[in-house]
Amino acid sequence: MLPGVTTLGEPLTRALGPRTAKALEAAFGMRTVGDLLRHYPRRYYTRGELTDLSSLREGDHVTVLARVVTVAEIPLPPVPGKGRRSRLEVIVTDDRAKLVLTFFSNSGRRPRYLYALVPGMIGMFTVLLSENLAPEAPLHGRFLHRYHAATGTVAEGIRRGQRAGRYRADIDPDIKAAEVVAFLYGMETSWLLDPSIPLTKVFSEYTSSLARQLAASPPSATP
Repeated sequence: MLPGVTTLGEPLTRALGPRTAKALEAAFGMRTVGDLLRHYPRRYYTRGELTDLSSLREGDHVTVLARVVTVAEIPLPPVPGKGRRSRLEVIVTDDRAKLVLTFFSNSGRRPRYLYALVPGMIGMFTVLLSENLAPEAPLHGRFLHRYHAATGTVAEGIRRGQRAGRYRADIDPDIKAAEVVAFLYGMETSWLLDPSIPLTKVFSEYTSSLARQLAASPPSATP
């Protein structure tokens, strides 16, 4: 081997330094110069050309260039101690197919970079595509964990309200939490089928109804 010449078997820690090598190994499993050189692109894009959304596959972690079609901010039922929450649904298109992107906010204020999302804008979006309802799907466990976390958070909020005397004691927190999360998932699907649904009004009506159902009766006056 010639002095100063890098070989395919040389560790990336030596060729690029430990910091870069660690990042490449964590992201792509690369350990040697040969691993890096043989990391071929899966797709090729023409600069300025919208991504062919129909070519994307379940489980892909990709960056796409697409045009924004609609932007809708959907209020979520409040959780005690969490403040106002919302979900931003953005539909993008390549002028043939469409893709739905979801952004969550727990602060009650949309992140500054999301204000730039307006219909007609062309931008780049990094997304994880998944339909993982089947138990054998690669991300099924992750989404199931997310569902249980959502119902657990709502149920715990109801329990805190019951302990404080604000919510009725005869309500089962787990059953009511499953109902709330089912409503959220169902409305999301309904809106995707028919974007003309007045989501803000529907959510407002539901949260008002939910508050009435949960509210504890005021103590009766004693003579």
